[in-house]
Amino acid sequence: DFNYLVYPVAMNVNVSLTSDKFNVERIYGSPGYEKPVDDSAIKIISLFPSFKPSPCESKGGIILLKLTPNSDAEVADFGSITLKMSYETRTGQTVVETMDVSSPFSEPEGSSFAQSVRKGILLTRYVNMMKHWITETDNGVSEQNGISPYFSTTSTTTRENSSDSGHFKKMFKEFHKYFMEEYEELDDESLLAEAKMILAVCE
Repeated sequence: DFNYLVYPVAMNVNVSLTSDKFNVERIYGSPGYEKPVDDSAIKIISLFPSFKPSPCESKGGIILLKLTPNSDAEVADFGSITLKMSYETRTGQTVVETMDVSSPFSEPEGSSFAQSVRKGILLTRYVNMMKHWITETDNGVSEQNGISPYFSTTSTTTRENSSDSGHFKKMFKEFHKYFMEEYEELDDESLLAEAKMILAVCE
């Protein structure tokens, strides 16, 4: 894997998203750029290739954008979504590509791409819930609103110096049911470590 870590395929990658129905609420998988900056949804200084053990597998990370509808958006109407990507090649050439997306969920269910996104969403929710639990932000997790994106604060409250929350134990039990349902669908044994951690919190 050494060659994949030292030879970037692109530099100064910028991806912007334009939509008449949605706004970008949170960005996952791009540390330091959790919120859009200068109209860029994604900023990556150096982009490296990923090793593909097979046509349906790829080692590496994933970047997810959490979209929230505008007040005028209809539930079943995705409207117009445009992705614009610009980057520099190793020779210094600037490349700009634009893609119009009719629906963010147009990939067939069960495809390798759809499964990767599904696993990414599951782990994102897991991490958000753990961070809310550690910092005791009870309003970050609820039956009504689900698991909200976690944004770091200056608060120093941690689980070690505070009492256990019955609210979170209840939420973790519900989350464990959902997590195991997704585990069955994804058929991915690597998720068992997180499942055991959730159970430990419930005890």
